[in-house]
Amino acid sequence: MAIKLNEEQLKNYINEAISEEMDEIFGLSRAEKNAKWGYQWDPNLSAKQNRRLRDVNKANIRAAGYNNAEEYEAGTGYRYGEEPVEEPESQQEIQQIPSDYPYKSDRQKTGQFQTWFNQNMGGRLVVDGIWGPKTEAAYQQWLNSNSN
Repeated sequence: MAIKLNEEQLKNYINEAISEEMDEIFGLSRAEKNAKWGYQWDPNLSAKQNRRLRDVNKANIRAAGYNNAEEYEAGTGYRYGEEPVEEPESQQEIQQIPSDYPYKSDRQKTGQFQTWFNQNMGGRLVVDGIWGPKTEAAYQQWLNSNSN
């Protein structure tokens, strides 16, 4: 398959190549640009393909409101191109469990906890919606079982 270029296209390609080479010669080095935009040069790709992919990184980082990959990482908490690592749900839930039951005065929620504790933890609480010493002990038992 033959590639057909008109004079204008050829001129644009040559100017782009010269511009990029001049930037690399007189501006930041290739390694510095890669580091600035969080790009890892792929030796299996052509220089042009690598530059285009680096430019995509640059555009995405700028679109997110950052001036370089370092700022992006500081702002988001993870490196550009990596997905944030989320803790398993059970770990998130454990961190959100209050040490003191927040619904002690809500009879309906207290009754729901008593029912849940009886069904899931083998408890023998009276489901009356009253937060007494046995319900408090059950809550503390549940907290201790989640912290292990």
